[in-house]
Amino acid sequence: MKVMLINPPPLGKQTYTNRILYPPLGLAYIAAILRNKGLTVSLLDANALDYNLNRIINCMKEFNPDIVGFASTTGKLEDIHLLANSIKAINDKTITVLGGAHPTSEPESAIAIENIDFIIVGEGEKTFPLLIDYLIKNKDYSSLKGIGYKKNGKIFVNERSDFIENLDDLPIPSYDLLPMKKYSSVQSSTQKVMMMITSRGCPYRCTFCAVPKILGYKYRYFSALRVVEEMEYLKNNYGIEEIHFKDSIFNFNVKRISEICDLLIQKNVNMTWLCNARVDGVNKEILKKMKEAGCISVIYGIESGSPDILKRLKKGFQIETARKAIEAAKEVGIEVTAGYIIGNPEDTEKTINETIDFAIDMDTDFAGFNFLTPLPGTEIYEEALEKNWFVEDYDTNNIRYDKCSINATNLPTKQLEKYLKMAYRRFYFRPNYIIRRFKKINSHDLRASYNGLKAILKI
Repeated sequence: MKVMLINPPPLGKQTYTNRILYPPLGLAYIAAILRNKGLTVSLLDANALDYNLNRIINCMKEFNPDIVGFASTTGKLEDIHLLANSIKAINDKTITVLGGAHPTSEPESAIAIENIDFIIVGEGEKTFPLLIDYLIKNKDYSSLKGIGYKKNGKIFVNERSDFIENLDDLPIPSYDLLPMKKYSSVQSSTQKVMMMITSRGCPYRCTFCAVPKILGYKYRYFSALRVVEEMEYLKNNYGIEEIHFKDSIFNFNVKRISEICDLLIQKNVNMTWLCNARVDGVNKEILKKMKEAGCISVIYGIESGSPDILKRLKKGFQIETARKAIEAAKEVGIEVTAGYIIGNPEDTEKTINETIDFAIDMDTDFAGFNFLTPLPGTEIYEEALEKNWFVEDYDTNNIRYDKCSINATNLPTKQLEKYLKMAYRRFYFRPNYIIRRFKKINSHDLRASYNGLKAILKI
């Protein structure tokens, strides 16, 4: 049986462009597992390759798969619908399988999409190979955990499968099937960059985050040895110089972080890296070790400069904790990016200005300001439905962090949009900031800064 996995680009009416390109690691894990089982697998990252629908279909015709799998967030449903329709138009016997964040959060609406035969609810590495095995052997899949399907015009969603407890059981992703030179990030200090996700799940209760709904509240992780071995694999086989750890919380288990750093230092891996971190999970000691092991940047999700708003978002830390974490990273020489949210429930002119003022006062290397975004599976999404916070032109097929989807405040939406523009301009157009950045800049940073400036001016 031949299986084709596709990561589609924007194909529908979306107006956004995203040239910050991350690899579809979930599909790459699944590809590795299916290949280990002896199946013939193709992985087409059409987003990174910037393929249009015609090129995708031509690739599919050439490969002639029995099964086509894709993953989707809520904002990509229109793309999936168009792609599934095109696949069935070529060969209506081709089986289509949809996995990812949206089918896990909203399984009934996902399986209802025309020309989607099955959905995977939860982690696909476990369920997708089992589904294929059932289909090959023509076994009854009606009780198979972790799938949704249609039968006789009716929709069925089975019980969710158990989470993968030992992530070390997963093989190294099929990087050889990906266009490795295409991936990039505005935060990278080199063009030879790759992303890794070394943990799953989150025990925290942030009201806007869908990670616990999708990956569970239990924090599961690769061992330190496995993390470092994969870094070495990427360096030795693809010349990767920098790793971006895209874990929602890289530093939840401080002991593991310390072990990773020790191994990187002992083995002289000599790679730079950056990570997402909670402010209440760092101190000067661990940050110094991270710096010695190659860490050049941390990304903190601060969200608000208002203590009241932090409590409303259930962030679980105090604003002073955020201040100390930023200062500690600066002291050891690690760059800091801070993320903030505009338009939180109970946000006022005062609290929004507190957030912008805090960002400027902290004077981090970079800051990101986004609107509160209602992701399915989050507490904010459910509250938005209950209180009708969605703006008039809300479109599930065009969910973007820089586009106001809900208004959970008593302020006019236009005013929230002005505050987002103000936040970026007040932070990035400070003379001292501009001078400091240009003193540090290299040719790669210059391109990233130019693209970032264009984006800010468009806001």
